[in-house]
Amino acid sequence: LITFPGAGAGDALTHVLVVEPTASDAAPSDNTVIVDDVVVGSFDPNDKQVTPAVLSPDDIAAGRPVDYMIRFQNTGTYPAERVLITDTLPDGLQLTSMQFDASSHTCNWYIHHGALHVFFENINLPDSTNDEPNSHGFVRFTFTPVNTIQVGEVVSNVANIYFDYNEPVITNAAVFGVETMTGIAAPAVE
Repeated sequence: LITFPGAGAGDALTHVLVVEPTASDAAPSDNTVIVDDVVVGSFDPNDKQVTPAVLSPDDIAAGRPVDYMIRFQNTGTYPAERVLITDTLPDGLQLTSMQFDASSHTCNWYIHHGALHVFFENINLPDSTNDEPNSHGFVRFTFTPVNTIQVGEVVSNVANIYFDYNEPVITNAAVFGVETMTGIAAPAVE
């Protein structure tokens, strides 16, 4: 069965299959089948995440930061001697607010012409075929959004991950937006 493109690996799905027309069918009650299934597919372990994904106008006014994490894995066939991450930072972030939080391996970082560069020299990151548990790495950092972001605006960006001198692996877009928080209050209990 084919599902919609927004479904992610592991999502539960219910498909309802109906055979029509039923007008001349002697047993129309057997024309519907329900199939429960789980989405399967390939997975790229290199990604970029941002939390929170939604900020309120009050969060923006208070200077609440957003936390980014870029994860990477050497899925090649030989250890990577170096890993370089480049991240062209969007206009919605205060570049001078960057706080480096943590990394899986020793690295150096700098911001040049609006792009964050994180360089893991001599990382010797094992390949996943020979040492899957140690083939992973990450970097975490924080930025404060600019205080001019308005309700309905989103800030999106991707990172490029270079293993040795190969073409970059481009991550998914990490996106956060500004929304007015609304909710339904629980009824008062008397």
